[in-house]
Amino acid sequence: MLNRRTFLKIAAASPAFGLLPARADDRVFSSAVTLFETIKYKDGFSHFDYVNPTAPKTGKVRQSVVGTFDSLNAYSVKGDAAGVSIDDTLFKRALDEPGTSYALIAESVWFPEDVSKAVFKLRKEARFHDGKPITPEDVVWSFAAQKEAHPSAASYYKTVAKAEQTGDLEVTFTFSENNNHELPSIVADLAILPKHWWTGTGADGKPRSLNESGLEIPVGSGPYKYKDVKAGALITLERVRDYWGNDLPANVGQNNFDEMSYIYFQNPTVAFEAFKGDQFDIWREASAKQWATAYDFPAAKTGRVVMEKIPQKRVSGMQGFVLNLRKPMFQDVRVRQAFNLAFDF
Repeated sequence: MLNRRTFLKIAAASPAFGLLPARADDRVFSSAVTLFETIKYKDGFSHFDYVNPTAPKTGKVRQSVVGTFDSLNAYSVKGDAAGVSIDDTLFKRALDEPGTSYALIAESVWFPEDVSKAVFKLRKEARFHDGKPITPEDVVWSFAAQKEAHPSAASYYKTVAKAEQTGDLEVTFTFSENNNHELPSIVADLAILPKHWWTGTGADGKPRSLNESGLEIPVGSGPYKYKDVKAGALITLERVRDYWGNDLPANVGQNNFDEMSYIYFQNPTVAFEAFKGDQFDIWREASAKQWATAYDFPAAKTGRVVMEKIPQKRVSGMQGFVLNLRKPMFQDVRVRQAFNLAFDF
């Protein structure tokens, strides 16, 4: 995770960068938040460059997952979660732009120059799958409940002191430290859950809890909802045709399949054999050896399986060693060069 303290001061004072002036009596809200000096997509953009805005919404796709699951609650430390999300976040990350997110459930954000807090304005049209509006109460509850339910969330949001409703459609996150320019992006990633559902009573007559695992199908807010679940084996999602966010710039040209199925396998070798047997549609090959030697089966020879090298154009992670230059031992460039020589790969 980047340390945003290194972010240029000038960026925090320019609304053109998606980051905003410091005067609380003259707040200028932005539809983007970034770690850097500029944003790619300015206010009023129609869609991300990497999508086809006229792509048809139809069809089905089957994908594989290596692993298993016994819970549909992705926010509890208990159980093996399915890893399939049906919940929207306050802002949505762009795939072709590092460290930058654009308005989704929240239509805009503002924070002062000292980054002591971040104020989000919610969209009045935002809805959960059961038709109920997404409210500041849901945002405040989602923040507190996720911190309580999972140690990872508690750690991720450890410098976010509190969330509170500060207007009809406004939520303010107060930070426990100032001048950390990463914090607005951190809270922009927050998944918003329906408080009314999670604090209600389940089909078994027992109170629901975000702290507990379970296979009851939850209510979400995103472009897909659960259609079919077979524990440890299969999840099928169906497109929410009246999804409230279909026409948002951050969503146009996406979420096009009517159905998406995830088939679970315990072993990648077994999964590949299932692909060869037409049990699912896409296989992402990560082994150069496999790419060179494993695709001599009949469907590949006849062209039913199409092999294609697809360049990685999206923002991606990295693999390597990062030396902490704040440590005196690594500040000498010769020491860092010595590490390169020692790890010559």
